[in-house]
Amino acid sequence: MIKLLEYIIYGMGILFVLSALFLVAVVVLIKSVDDYEKLDISTPEKATKVLNEFAEKAGVVFPEKTHLLNAAVEHGIDSGIYLKIQIKPKDLETFLKEPVIGKIDLYNSSQQQRYPGFLDNEESDWWKVSKVNNWEAGEISFPDGSYLDILIDYDHTDDYIIYLTWGFV
Repeated sequence: MIKLLEYIIYGMGILFVLSALFLVAVVVLIKSVDDYEKLDISTPEKATKVLNEFAEKAGVVFPEKTHLLNAAVEHGIDSGIYLKIQIKPKDLETFLKEPVIGKIDLYNSSQQQRYPGFLDNEESDWWKVSKVNNWEAGEISFPDGSYLDILIDYDHTDDYIIYLTWGFV
């Protein structure tokens, strides 16, 4: 009887160790799947390529003088492409009327303290939307499950900063 108890306790110990190893493997796998990568926009050609790919995927038409400040892609459970662009005030009205952006109902900072579709990205030193005080923001969802978020930063008066996320599954 004592020998049987020893085998049971030994078996439970092995089972515990295997369970712990399995959980560690799952955590490592999930962490490696949720991958954040800053995109290379170091030359005008590379920046234009990123803007064009975003425009094609999200169906957005950017003003001709759009300046791409930063870009990143995240793969994982919440996959998405993140852009931070700069446009001239004279181009904003046209941009807001383009076919996709024009369908978005925008909220502003006087209606809400923070737009819930936008959170700071902990892995990014440039995606800090919580620091924006005067803004308009909104989201549109597409039939395929993708979505487009926009936040317009009005804190800057010479040029407007716009944060865009195209999320996909």
